[in-house]
Amino acid sequence: MSTIKVFFYIDSLMIGGMLRQILHLAKYLNRENFEPVICTQNSSSGGLREEFKLAGCKLIDLGRNSTPEKKKGFNLFVSFRLLKVLKTEKPNIIFLSAAPNLLYYRIAMLFN
Repeated sequence: MSTIKVFFYIDSLMIGGMLRQILHLAKYLNRENFEPVICTQNSSSGGLREEFKLAGCKLIDLGRNSTPEKKKGFNLFVSFRLLKVLKTEKPNIIFLSAAPNLLYYRIAMLFN
């Protein structure tokens, strides 16, 4: 039996209640059945980065905040990067944590 890839798409790895819940969910998934993948818009920093690594989660950064001029507002390139990651990872389950993430996901699916 192959593992089920669970793709958690979150905005960042900053410490917060919702992200702690996602960390606990990903951390305590049965690894014989599930493989957690954490995809963030900007994971280069964040208080929970090391905890996700220690939990054995694969971390993917879409690089939304990689350039100073793109820190605020909508960034269409995030949707294209997300689409590329989804095609590469081929997840069985996609978990979206917030409304902006849903917007990026829906735009990516328009080009799928």
